Amino acid sequence: MVRSFVNQSVAEYEVQARELLAQYDSLSFESIHGEWMPFLPNRVEKVLDIGAGSGRDARWFADRSARVVAVEPCAEFRKLAQGKSTSAPIEWSSSSLPSLVNISGRFDMILVSAVLMHIPASSLREVFHRLNELLGVNGLLVVTLRHGPSPRGRTMVEHDDQSIITAAIKEGIGLVAVRKSEDFLSRHEVKWSTFVMKSLDADWS
Repeated sequence: MVRSFVNQSVAEYEVQARELLAQYDSLSFESIHGEWMPFLPNRVEKVLDIGAGSGRDARWFADRSARVVAVEPCAEFRKLAQGKSTSAPIEWSSSSLPSLVNISGRFDMILVSAVLMHIPASSLREVFHRLNELLGVNGLLVVTLRHGPSPRGRTMVEHDDQSIITAAIKEGIGLVAVRKSEDFLSRHEVKWSTFVMKSLDADWS
């Protein structure tokens, strides 16, 4: 089920990739992620950006000397984003959640931005299990979640905040903070939740 759902979402993005890339790049990293940036450690060496889209966030980390793996299953997004990322040391992957095939190692920072609305509820624990395998012991995981009706031409699932928190905890990832925000593109029907998380094995002092 999850594979067919993800494949459908990817196919929908392929059709709209050029338009959406311009939309995503019209917003800065700081304007989108400013609320959780205070949780970023002073030094981040390895970053995994899942659902990298236009490459905006991957480029931000790469420009600050991080080694970045950008995961984007939409081929048209990857093609367009790589054209913008030629000067930055970014490794691109066509993998996708929940399996993230061919992604290995541990990361200081994992960003999962606007992805989980494409994952059915039955696969949330599998997603967080895989993320926990890739998250460094004291690494930071940030998940942004869209709430609201699906836009025309795209299929999305509505998750409540507690379902995300519960799935993460059951797979060994704890909640540091949650932030609620309005939509940065001024879509009044759309709201966002941002979850700042880390491994339950981390130093919580």
